Amino acid sequence: MKSRFIYLFLGFTIGLCLFFCNPSDLRNSGDTRSEASLERLLWQEFIRPLAVCDTTQFEYEPAYRSVTVREALTPIQIIQTRDKSIYVFGISTFKPEKNLDADAFIGTEDSTTSRNAALFKFTANGALEWTRTIGLANTAGNAIGLIESDSGVYLTFSASSSVGSPLNNFISGFTNVAVFHMAKDGSILWNTYFGSNTGNNKAYSIAKLSNGDLVVGGETNSNGFSSFTGSVIKLSSTIPENASFVMRLKPTGTGTWVHFFAGSTSTQIRTVEKVSVSSTDTIYTYGFEREPLDVGYNQVVQNHTGTTPRKEFLIAQFDSDGKYLRHTFLLSGSSQASPILPIPKESEIANEMIFAGVTSAQFVGLDSVRVRNYQGSYDQFVIKLNSTLNASYVTYLGGPGADQGSIYKIFQDSRKDGYFVFSPFLFDPGYDTSFPGRAGYPTLGLIRLDSTGNLLEYGFKAETEFNVPLTYTDTCDGGSLIGYYVGDAIDFSIAKYAKFRLSKTRPQIPIYRTYQDPFGQYPGK
Repeated sequence: MKSRFIYLFLGFTIGLCLFFCNPSDLRNSGDTRSEASLERLLWQEFIRPLAVCDTTQFEYEPAYRSVTVREALTPIQIIQTRDKSIYVFGISTFKPEKNLDADAFIGTEDSTTSRNAALFKFTANGALEWTRTIGLANTAGNAIGLIESDSGVYLTFSASSSVGSPLNNFISGFTNVAVFHMAKDGSILWNTYFGSNTGNNKAYSIAKLSNGDLVVGGETNSNGFSSFTGSVIKLSSTIPENASFVMRLKPTGTGTWVHFFAGSTSTQIRTVEKVSVSSTDTIYTYGFEREPLDVGYNQVVQNHTGTTPRKEFLIAQFDSDGKYLRHTFLLSGSSQASPILPIPKESEIANEMIFAGVTSAQFVGLDSVRVRNYQGSYDQFVIKLNSTLNASYVTYLGGPGADQGSIYKIFQDSRKDGYFVFSPFLFDPGYDTSFPGRAGYPTLGLIRLDSTGNLLEYGFKAETEFNVPLTYTDTCDGGSLIGYYVGDAIDFSIAKYAKFRLSKTRPQIPIYRTYQDPFGQYPGK
C-alpha cells in the first residue's frame, strides 16, 4: 500500500509538472529544462519552491476611491525581504487602512496638497499587516527609495513635513531629504532630515555598502545642506545651486560624507535618479544631465557636446570614500524624456554593470557593440558597461512604434548568466507575429537576454484596459509582483477613473534563480 501511494504521488506530480512547466505562450530558443533529471525537475519546479516561499497569487486594491485626484495610492517601490514579507512604499492621498498612527495622515483626503509618504507591509500571501504614513512628500516621478535592513527597512524620499524625533531637524519652508529606518512592526527606529533654509533638497534613491552603511542620492537647489556631521566633498570651489549629490550614512543615521557635483553652469536635472553599489563597494549613479560636468570631473569616456542644453543619460562612478572616479554620457543627439529608470544591476563580473531605460534616439558611438538595431523613437534599451564605463554591448528591445514604456526592473537569471528585464510595451516590438496586445495599450513583457545581450525568450500579458505598471519585483517563488493602476487613459492625471492595485501573479515566462532558505542554498537551473 505504501509503495502504491508513492507511485500515485509521483504520477500526480509528474502530471502537474507536464501541465504547468510547458507554457504554450513561451517563445523560447534557450530553455535548458530538458537537461534536468526527473528528480531535479520535481524538486526545483514543485517541492522546493512550495517549501521555501508562499506561492499564493493575490490582488490588493485600496478600500477607498479617488473622486477628484488620481493619486489615491501610487506604489513606487516594492521589495520582498528575507522573511518573505512584502513592503510597498509610495504616495497616498487617503488615510490608508490599518494605519498604525491614525493621526499621522496630514491634510485633507483626496487633495493634491495631501501627498503623504506611506509604507505598506503585506505577508507573502498578500494579507495587509499594517500601514504607516510618515509625513508629506514632495513627489517627483519615482523619487523614492526602499531597501531591506536586518531590523526592517530603510527608506528615503523628499519630505515637506517632519515626523517623530529626528536626528537632524527638519528645516521648515523647504523640501528636505528624509531617511528613515523602520522596524518590522512599523515603528520608527530613527529618522533624519537634510535640508537648507535657502532652497529645496530632494532624495531619489538608496542603496547599501557591504558593511551596512547607506548610500543616498539626490539633488540640491540650495548650495548644500545646512547641517551635516561628516565631510563635504566637491571638486569646484563652491557648491553651486542645482547640484546633485551622493552621500554615505552610517546604519545609525549619522553622516560620513556627502559629495556634491554639477555641470559647469549648474543646469542639472535629476543627475542622480538611481544609486547602486557593486560587490566591490564601487558606487554608481544613474540619471540625466543637460551639459558637461564641471572641469574637475575630467575622467570621462563620452562627454556631453555642450552645444545645447540637451538632456542626456549620465552614469558616474565613486569609491566608498566619496572620491570621484569617472563618468560617461550615453549620447543620443536628442533631448531625452524622463522615463522611470531601473536600479542598475551588477553582472556576474565585478563592476560590470547593466543599465536600462527608454531612449528617444539611437545612441551615438556604440555601433560596434550594438546587438539588436534601434527600431524607432522611444525604444527600450539595455546596455552593459565594464569597470571603466566602456560599453560591452547595447541592445534595443522596442519596435517601430513610439513606445514610451520604460524598463522597470533588471534581475539576474542564474541559469545562463543572463538577465531578465520587465517592461510594458505600447506597440508590437516586432519579435515575431504573435504579439497579443493592442497598439497604444500597455502590454506587460518579460524579456530574457543572455550575458552578451542576445534575446533568448520572452512572454507577454495582454491587457484590456490601461493597466499601467509603476513598479515591479520578482518574488521568492518566481512570481511577478506589480504595483500599477487601471484606468481609461494611460495618463492617470486625466483619466476619468483610476484604480491603484498591487497584484502578484505567475510570471509571464519561467524564472530560474538560486533560492535561499534557512536549511541551505539550492542552485537554480
